[in-house]
Amino acid sequence: MVIAARGGTSTVLRAVATDTGAHVAIKIIDPADPDRARREIEALRRVAGTAGIIDLLGWGRLADGRTYLVSPFLSRGSLASETTRRGRYDPAAVITIGRQIGEALAAAHQHGVLHRDIKPSNIMIGDDGRYRLIDFGTARTSQADLTDQTDQTFSLTVMYSAPEVIDGARGDERSDVYSLGLTLYAVLRGEQPFEPAASVSLTRLVNEIAVTPLPNLATFGVPAPLADVIDRATAKDPGRRYQSAAEFVDALDRLGSTLSSPLRDADDHVGNRVHNFGP
Repeated sequence: MVIAARGGTSTVLRAVATDTGAHVAIKIIDPADPDRARREIEALRRVAGTAGIIDLLGWGRLADGRTYLVSPFLSRGSLASETTRRGRYDPAAVITIGRQIGEALAAAHQHGVLHRDIKPSNIMIGDDGRYRLIDFGTARTSQADLTDQTDQTFSLTVMYSAPEVIDGARGDERSDVYSLGLTLYAVLRGEQPFEPAASVSLTRLVNEIAVTPLPNLATFGVPAPLADVIDRATAKDPGRRYQSAAEFVDALDRLGSTLSSPLRDADDHVGNRVHNFGP
């Protein structure tokens, strides 16, 4: 076994299953957060077999009390690492990503699961080239989970959290729509939509994210129809967003193959950060 990744709450090992010879990922979760393991197992069991969501092959507990989860190892890495390697994605590819992950989200919502931490690093690229949503450790699957505010905000990724969640609300399907929309925004730009300066406090950054509108992507050469779809998905007011993941997917479907051309040049903007919060 070798370490494939480390995060704030878990370590992922790459191993070979002795019975099948397949490469698998073993995610060992920090024992300081036992609820995270419970949430992830419950969520993945509910959505088992859903296209676009990582499969849970098994789970158990180590002698030291840590919980581990076993899933297929996806060697092509995450959308975040691929964006870093290749730069921004063209519109047709982003529509494909949005449709695949949006359909997975719609199915999860139908099973009563809110993901709550959608971001480029939580979308993996399968060996078949399809995209899969991972890391359901902050998912909500029960009414008790939905009303629990104890870790509502800062266990999540602030950069991709919906403004109402940052403000302390429990969030709903529209919060996941926002995070997916912001993820698509990021890969269309090729960089994080919000880029904090080292000197900026977390409080100021959170306030900026919650209230500062994102520039419409058409400013950066993205075709206006796609830019407008992303703009609606990432509206600060949840009432202005698509009201479900399925509605978001329908909007992307209507764009269809009409946006197969690459991004237009936008010389005044390419290479600049969307936001750089500094003094």
